[in-house]
Amino acid sequence: MASKLAPRTRALLDKIIRVDHAGEIGANRIYQGQLAILGKTPDGPTISQMCDQEKVHLATFEELIPKYRVRPTLLRPLWDVCGFALGMGTALLGREAAMACTVAVESVIGDHYNDQIRELMAEDPEQYKALIEVNCVIGNSFRTCDMLVFFGLGFSAQSGSKPYDKSKSN
Repeated sequence: MASKLAPRTRALLDKIIRVDHAGEIGANRIYQGQLAILGKTPDGPTISQMCDQEKVHLATFEELIPKYRVRPTLLRPLWDVCGFALGMGTALLGREAAMACTVAVESVIGDHYNDQIRELMAEDPEQYKALIEVNCVIGNSFRTCDMLVFFGLGFSAQSGSKPYDKSKSN
């Protein structure tokens, strides 16, 4: 399938899959860093659930990489270390800082998927129809999970804690 693509389509597909894969690596490592600090707190199960969702997202891109013969990012070791450090560092600052990190990351990811769809639509919607559909399916699936976090899933209601109020972060 990958060999039948036009050069411009090939380049765009490579970029989208590579960048999205790298982002999902980072998101996974952020949650893993947060779990290292907050995993045994009342917020641990919620962070674990969010981490599990990110694992599904990462697995999706790890299937797309060989399917479309895309070279993964060369910066994976950096994503691994920096993502974990960011998650751990924000968790060390407390649950509010950890949630602020989550809100910021998920907001950027949502914007990123929307930007990719706009880029594909601006190029040539008919030529990139398959790519747009792939991005919409991936983006909508991920945004549904990620925006639950963003719009109030927050941390565990069972713990009596309130979701992070992103309006207070400005």
